[in-house]
Amino acid sequence: MQLYLIVGLALAALIAVFAMMNSTEVAVNFPFVQPVDTSVPVLIFVSAIAGALVMLIIGVPGRLRRRRETRSLRLDLKSCREENQLLSGRLDELVKKREPGQPPPPAGEKEMS
Repeated sequence: MQLYLIVGLALAALIAVFAMMNSTEVAVNFPFVQPVDTSVPVLIFVSAIAGALVMLIIGVPGRLRRRRETRSLRLDLKSCREENQLLSGRLDELVKKREPGQPPPPAGEKEMS
């Protein structure tokens, strides 16, 4: 997380330096709107913000999907732990019921009760 912050700040600094070095006026033409005169730093800043917003919007569905998946996996893990605890208790009971000197059943076979 800190790496993203450092990289983001470095990119913001580079954009700011680039924008200040190119501080001339330009005309921006949008379809169906009259041309707008603005400075290059303002145009670069608005473009960077728009790009960040687009990336945020694109990333939200994936983040939500991963959050749902994580929640589901946590519930599955809790269920598996509960089942493991239950089966461990049953195994302990079966081991206690077995007569002393009786060998354990071969692997894969059920013990008769």
